[in-house]
Amino acid sequence: MPNTPAARPGLLALLLLLAASLAPSAAQAQAKFSFDVHGYYRARGVMFGNLFDDEHPVLSGAELKLPLEHPERTAYLVQRGRFEPEISLGKALVVKAQVDVFDNVVWGDNESLAATPLFAADPSSTQVDGTVVDSIRAKRLWAEWNFMFGQIRVGRQGSHWGMGILANDGGGFDVDFGDENFGSTYDRFMFVTKPIELARGLYGLASGKTLKPKEFGLIFGIGFDKLVESSQKSYYANFDDTQVYYPKDPVTGQYVEAARYSPIWLSDTGDDVTEMVYVLALKRDNMPVGKGGRDTMDLMVGGYAVNRSQKETDSNVWILDGYLNWKWRGVFAQAEGYWITGYTKAIGAGGVTKDLADCKEEIAEGGSASSEHNGDDCKTAAIGGFVARAGYESQAFTGLFEAGYASGDNDLRDPRFTGRALHADHGVGLILYRQVLAAKTAQAFVGDPDYQGLWSNGGVYNSVYINPRFKFRPTSFLEFRLGFLTAWVDKVDGSIIPYLSSEERDLYVDSCDDPDEGPGTSYCDGKVAKDRNLGIEIDAGVYTTWAEDHILIALEGGWLHAGKRLGLTSGYVEEGVDPDDGRTTLEEDPGIARRLNNPWTLQVRFAVVY
Repeated sequence: MPNTPAARPGLLALLLLLAASLAPSAAQAQAKFSFDVHGYYRARGVMFGNLFDDEHPVLSGAELKLPLEHPERTAYLVQRGRFEPEISLGKALVVKAQVDVFDNVVWGDNESLAATPLFAADPSSTQVDGTVVDSIRAKRLWAEWNFMFGQIRVGRQGSHWGMGILANDGGGFDVDFGDENFGSTYDRFMFVTKPIELARGLYGLASGKTLKPKEFGLIFGIGFDKLVESSQKSYYANFDDTQVYYPKDPVTGQYVEAARYSPIWLSDTGDDVTEMVYVLALKRDNMPVGKGGRDTMDLMVGGYAVNRSQKETDSNVWILDGYLNWKWRGVFAQAEGYWITGYTKAIGAGGVTKDLADCKEEIAEGGSASSEHNGDDCKTAAIGGFVARAGYESQAFTGLFEAGYASGDNDLRDPRFTGRALHADHGVGLILYRQVLAAKTAQAFVGDPDYQGLWSNGGVYNSVYINPRFKFRPTSFLEFRLGFLTAWVDKVDGSIIPYLSSEERDLYVDSCDDPDEGPGTSYCDGKVAKDRNLGIEIDAGVYTTWAEDHILIALEGGWLHAGKRLGLTSGYVEEGVDPDDGRTTLEEDPGIARRLNNPWTLQVRFAVVY
């Protein structure tokens, strides 16, 4: 229907009719209207030692010199306010939103808003990674309608499944150490129902019989996500420069690259990205078990599948994820694993020229980075990850053992794309993943727009880890936590998990391709350590609650002893250096190695939950 003055009354009438059909009567809506706000404010003070060092190399063989009073440590403060308003019309309709204020913003003026820093008065809105954000960010807004057939959710909403290793809504204070800082958000239409209960209800209506209510717990859901309608900036991945249409600027008359004018960019569906979501799960709480049903247990088992596609890049990717959660008499077990497979021409440097059939044929024949197209024209996904934990929980004690895995990729240039970090809000430890590997992935990908989306952001990256944890609760308002973390690298990717060349370590010479003949999947310029361990981390914390759990105070600390494979000192030359090159060597100052191989942190968090 055209958006003309004549058409607007009809469009308005249609919208009013739709609203009237979905909503309860006006009398019911007025009688049951309610408004509520949830959320939290949190502030965290952070101190790191031996993590940011004035002599730490940004790249191998380079130095970073900063005018630091204490180069071995640094400290800062960060905060966030979250408001989650809800407008309810009885139990049938609810509209929800999520608004963040100073979203993970570092205290102070960090953008030189004041000409003279000493006279600074107005703080900036700068995040830890240097990103400047709006002071107020409306992140989510969606509606939920509960009716006889199930529930419909429409709008920009959070997405969470299982243990949150792939889809994580980033809400609350669910992780044992640190905070959740990101969250998965989608523009989504989702329909969720309980098919057995629905069938029984329809049968009862049709037959006129009154069926005894019974909970089967089978849940089915189907959803549609619109990830990209069309980029307002040109993304012509399948065309060379002679085929790209450059429109004229209406003012200057000059041709403008990478620009579109409405409605052209809306009508171009070639680079639209959509996905379908399918969910099937069995969820039973307090399910009777044992003789006479005197005992109960909780059980949830299920999976979801996502099919993501984009026409312009011939992308067709499937994500399969399974989840188990079981608890009985304080004993519990949880597990989640995913597998990502499919084809795409959207990842990689250089122009995309091949069609999908040629891509599949090359990959099937075992194409590698040394092939003619170096894997830039097409890639197949083969990405896996899992987390499993088991333990026991009582009113005074919790003990659990957790193990996890995120597949790595030792060569991003070949046609097989195999590396992806677990979601950062899954939250493992305080230092190894959240700081060290997060910084290493940022340094490796920050200058490459094709791979910049591969930053780990603090999630489990390219490794296998184990993470036993213990919690002690001597009173209802006090808890002590202790965690141990160690990890082993999955794939050596060179720039992030570095190749090492120290003669003082247990090494063997890896089979490396001759650089004159072109790089290969095992290319290296030195030797590779047999030891794959990334390090050992110990985390501990004290947590207390006040005012009926509305005030949360935490004191946390962690220490990491870096493993040989982590290579935090790999940018330093250990001996035989020409003193005229201006580089400090480990032989001249062995204290550098001690500092960089033993980073630590001390953090305090104050939060108000409402």
